[in-house]
Amino acid sequence: MADSAASITSLLDESVFSKARLSRDPRFDGRFFVAVKTTGIFCRPICPARLPLEENVTYYQYATQARKEAVRHFAGLFLDGNNPSHEAILAIKGVGHWTLDYLKMRGERNPDIYLNGDLIVRKMAAQYPIEPDKAAPWRSYLTLQLWQLSNQQKEL
Repeated sequence: MADSAASITSLLDESVFSKARLSRDPRFDGRFFVAVKTTGIFCRPICPARLPLEENVTYYQYATQARKEAVRHFAGLFLDGNNPSHEAILAIKGVGHWTLDYLKMRGERNPDIYLNGDLIVRKMAAQYPIEPDKAAPWRSYLTLQLWQLSNQQKEL
């Protein structure tokens, strides 16, 4: 388990968190959050996803703590005009492929990024006869259009 100011190992024994996570104990839902180092995501202890190994998780009392730490590390990569590698970005706990692809699409202005892992993109793509591969090399615009369609549906 990584040392961190946001880590709550001092509040409760690590074994309590581990047991609650491994059993998906609903009594602990919302009482702590699990950050997965290998995927860059964090979730609640009752998450139905495949359970990561204990050495690949860090525990936080609040979801905002996990997000804050990830954003701080992410921003630090870009200080002093640095242009970090994609591998360095993915190595940050809490930063996954969606964030990297979004950075490529917006920050690097790559016109051919389709965020197929994005929930809104998947929802909207299911409503329309969309074949993302046919949009290449302009899939970023397809992603943005699907987000816009979702916003328009919310307004109706």
